[in-house]
Amino acid sequence: MDNKDLTKFIVEAKKNGYASFGEMGEVSLSDGGKQIKFYKDNFIYTDTYYGFNPFIGTEVVLFDNKPVWAMSYHGKLINGDSEKIYNFLKKVMQKVSVTSPFRGPRNHGEGSLEYINEFEGDFSDFKGREKILSDDVLAYELEYFGGRVRRKVV
Repeated sequence: MDNKDLTKFIVEAKKNGYASFGEMGEVSLSDGGKQIKFYKDNFIYTDTYYGFNPFIGTEVVLFDNKPVWAMSYHGKLINGDSEKIYNFLKKVMQKVSVTSPFRGPRNHGEGSLEYINEFEGDFSDFKGREKILSDDVLAYELEYFGGRVRRKVV
């Protein structure tokens, strides 16, 4: 598995996960969490999160049933119409790319909503913060970090 295959899979998984159906395609877990899964070839993507506002979660990619990439996140709605904000976020998440496969693009605007994603690093080691402004007022924010996972060689 090379980095190009991994980043392509991450992008495809994210576009076919929360960005496609939001809360409608989740599985409820016995511990109160929610989970979205996507499978392709030898890859498995799992997005598990807890809570609604605020919420916290982790995305993990397995290759041949071994973890190879992960991202943790924590976010919250600050003010505004949650349906409007989260529908906008799903549209933005469809714009995830192989150059920055962790969240959306650096900037995207639509009407009174503006998405801003400030990050550093690449898919192998990154951290960032995204926010949505509604009429120039902070409505949503999320912090995230993650990267490649390598097993210890003994």
